[in-house]
Amino acid sequence: MALTLRQVHPGAVPFPALCRLTMCSAYFGDDTPFRDNADTLELLDFHLSPESFKVLKTHKIFMPVGHQQLRRVKLGQITKREQNLFRTDVEFMRFLMNIGPNAVERVVNNALRAPILQSTIPVLSDHTCIQTLGLPFTRLELWDVLALVKALPLFSNLKSKFPAIGALPKGVSEEKLPAYVRETYSPVGVQFRRWCLVASASVNMDKVVMCILLVALACPNFDDATVRRMGLDNAHHVCAACSLGDGITSFPMLKQRMLGATKRDWQQSL
Repeated sequence: MALTLRQVHPGAVPFPALCRLTMCSAYFGDDTPFRDNADTLELLDFHLSPESFKVLKTHKIFMPVGHQQLRRVKLGQITKREQNLFRTDVEFMRFLMNIGPNAVERVVNNALRAPILQSTIPVLSDHTCIQTLGLPFTRLELWDVLALVKALPLFSNLKSKFPAIGALPKGVSEEKLPAYVRETYSPVGVQFRRWCLVASASVNMDKVVMCILLVALACPNFDDATVRRMGLDNAHHVCAACSLGDGITSFPMLKQRMLGATKRDWQQSL
């Protein structure tokens, strides 16, 4: 079937009441889809490329803080090419956050380079409305997660790649890590409840669960962690992923066991 495309008049406003906009491929046109719907657009699922970045910046579609009604923002195809268009990670993250500054759900479906969250937490903390953050291809460290739940008071749901504990604070051994996390961070993230992790089939589940439980020590209401292993059909909930033993059936009970435990006892409880 032949499809004839007609040129849109430069001043045309074809979607003045648009609520949801999903683009399945990178967009490189102009600002036509975004004209005069800043008060109605609630969901944006947008694939990014150097060309689409140029469109957004040239037409100042979201700058400095346009489309205040956006509640869900999903961004994809962010590679080093796009990140390198910005001088610093902070500038890059600020650009992303200005796409729907009041959005309660944000998803970035590509891996962000490792230091980006550590250097841009202050930018995220300006968007305290965030409740759900999806970073399924970005590997977070324990300290990234704790910084997020501390900076975002309404933050309740996280999706990320399997975690690493990262470098230990100076003078803190693994044996003292549970007590350090509780004393330094607890209670933070009182709204934080769910964490979905994406991992390879060969991931070391003990280390993943260890990181999950350390976050649970700091977040009093965190009680739902799921590990989805790529290539496998089953999803492991944290209590199924570790043999709790000794009648331990819940996070609160396991937290109590972890506190004051030696490294050996702690690992045996996983």
